[in-house]
Amino acid sequence: MKLEAGKFYRTRSGNIARVYATDGVGSYPVHGAVAESEGAWEHLAWTRCGRFNLERESSPLDIVAEWEEPKPMKLYRYKLTGSLHLLEKVDRPEDYEEVYNEQLKAAFGA
Repeated sequence: MKLEAGKFYRTRSGNIARVYATDGVGSYPVHGAVAESEGAWEHLAWTRCGRFNLERESSPLDIVAEWEEPKPMKLYRYKLTGSLHLLEKVDRPEDYEEVYNEQLKAAFGA
């Protein structure tokens, strides 16, 4: 895979990495950053093929694929109507929470 400046990639550990330069010199000419859990970005460098450390077989920081935005989770609510058990699709998480709270109130008279 050819790494390109301005693109986002996925590391072996699943984090998002952004590449901002591919014209560096030496063994690690690709420069970029990996998102940390606190929202900060850690500056790193890779080989042209995305390896973080040439001395190890693999690293959690290796670039392994182009980044794809996670697909939104589909939410369903469980509904009992008489003897029928139904699943109804809920489009937004807020709707799911609202529906869930309504069901709790109905079930427990709260």
